[in-house]
Amino acid sequence: MRLSDTQRACIIEATIQPLRRFPKGYGRPSGEVFFDHRTVGSLLKTGHLRMIYPPGGWRPFVTARAA
Repeated sequence: MRLSDTQRACIIEATIQPLRRFPKGYGRPSGEVFFDHRTVGSLLKTGHLRMIYPPGGWRPFVTARAA
């Protein structure tokens, strides 16, 4: 499977710092970079990213570390 430029950028950003889930997509709390739910969803299905659910009911986040 060949990755698009957007998917590559998403993996790089998730490696640097985990991305939180927001209503408009996944991104950092500072709001600099956001990725569409479909982009992140496809990377989760292919195994390039993994979802982490923190204890206490906080918003889940995605990371590329040790995926």
